[in-house]
Amino acid sequence: ALPAFGGILSLLLWGICCLVALCRCCRRCCLCSERKGPRGAQVWQKCAVAVVALGCSVTNFAASLTAFGYSGDVSMGFNDMLCQLLVMADETLNGSPPEP
Repeated sequence: ALPAFGGILSLLLWGICCLVALCRCCRRCCLCSERKGPRGAQVWQKCAVAVVALGCSVTNFAASLTAFGYSGDVSMGFNDMLCQLLVMADETLNGSPPEP
């Protein structure tokens, strides 16, 4: 439901900005106007994109290192869970031993 809502919202905002749905001569957005090339990005905009990209890269790298570090714990947890599941199934089918 969330991706569909995001898509509808994006189309709505694009339609409001460019008014493409109404007529071609009424486009108001400078990026949607006909026969206009894209304007150059300013230095601060380039720096902001670089900082955001660097932050995302560092965050992804840290998350991958954390996931790799905890993969052993997750694997041991799955092994313990499967062992307990097999013990429970064995005791359900064959009964439990008299001694604990």
